[in-house]
Amino acid sequence: METAAYKYLPIDLDGPSFRLLQLFKGSIADDVHCNLIEAWISQSEGGMPYNALSYTWGSMEKKATITVNGTLMHVTSNLFIALQNLRFEDEDRILWVDAICINQDDEQERGHQVRQMSEIYKEAEEVIIWLGNGSQETDFVMGFMRELDNNYAKAKHDWRLSAQLWIYRRSVIQPGLRDSSVDYTARWREGMEFMLMHPWFRRIWILQEVANARRATVVCGRKSISARIFAQVPSLLGLQPEPHCQAVLDIMPGFSRKESCKVSSK
Repeated sequence: METAAYKYLPIDLDGPSFRLLQLFKGSIADDVHCNLIEAWISQSEGGMPYNALSYTWGSMEKKATITVNGTLMHVTSNLFIALQNLRFEDEDRILWVDAICINQDDEQERGHQVRQMSEIYKEAEEVIIWLGNGSQETDFVMGFMRELDNNYAKAKHDWRLSAQLWIYRRSVIQPGLRDSSVDYTARWREGMEFMLMHPWFRRIWILQEVANARRATVVCGRKSISARIFAQVPSLLGLQPEPHCQAVLDIMPGFSRKESCKVSSK
């Protein structure tokens, strides 16, 4: 017997209501199963803690299928891959994902949800920035950023100076003691440049999503790093991102946003 297609139930459009996605636990190869739950945005008013997804839709063709409340829903390939990678193996996860949580065929509801978009990202415990599938290059630089993050935890004063010294030791001194044929800095730059070329950085909506985030994590494939560290790495590696990329890096939660606020307040 063929499974029925998912049908949205109406939500309360007179208040700050929205839907949340309960993404069931599973491994990367499992089918994607989830539930949609109506909730209140404000956690102070009894809302449910959640993470908000920031991503690109990619192709508008909905070729992939997930199971929502026991029925089928078609989604884009990019979103399907994101859900596969973002779910936990040992527990369910609560997410807000625009393409699923908003009934895109209901104009009135869509308008209601768009007006609440700032609050949705502001109230999220964390904004998850999805930069697509990983590669050897991105895995390499994401691993480097994870080490850098661990180093940050040990730095007591000037984190940036500490980070520069750590990068120098990691890229120049240590490789000389082992495999001098590997140009670590070049590989880190290659991976970072690849991620900065992702279409996500060209979406106009991300400015609102990132600016309202209390905390954010950048995810590429199976690797993740805090936006606080990610935003600093291009300049630490001597890269000069395109203006539109730098504008986004500057408003990511963390060091860069604080510096931007200081500049704008002068």
